Amino acid sequence: MLHLPRHGRLGDAHNIREVLEIHESYPSVKLILAHIGRAYCLPAAERGLPHLVDARRIYFDTAANLNADVFQYALEVVGPDRLLFGSDLPVTMMRGVREHIGEEYINYTDGPYSWNTNRKSPEEEANYTYYVYEELRALIRAVERAGLGFDALEKILYSNSAGLLDTTQVSR
Repeated sequence: MLHLPRHGRLGDAHNIREVLEIHESYPSVKLILAHIGRAYCLPAAERGLPHLVDARRIYFDTAANLNADVFQYALEVVGPDRLLFGSDLPVTMMRGVREHIGEEYINYTDGPYSWNTNRKSPEEEANYTYYVYEELRALIRAVERAGLGFDALEKILYSNSAGLLDTTQVSR
């Protein structure tokens, strides 16, 4: 499991080069890029995912990524077989929403956290649900928009991870 560094996240050329270098240098290693390579916004996914299409041992977890556009793009570029549901619990048990604008995102929550300087009205905050539910909602929306069905969701939510954990398989 890798959390990609650098401000450019999945879209950073150095990150792409280094991930591909690991993939090529260690053929028995399966990599999971956390948070879809920390591509919380579509432009980072668009810059990075096309470079990893043929790197079949690189997987992407969905943890704490709430962007249906990123999920849909990942489904279209690398397919559902390399996506793994992740929750990032307990962090994603905060109640809130995330807004995505270009390369930036803003987390909104109703909690009294020192970093919570972006607030909505009390009426809007009263309607917040858990971030993990927002992630699931975005994933379902992306699967639907990509024209995929239950089979894709089943892979992402269960069988892809189960396959990675199956030690009876020599390679996948």
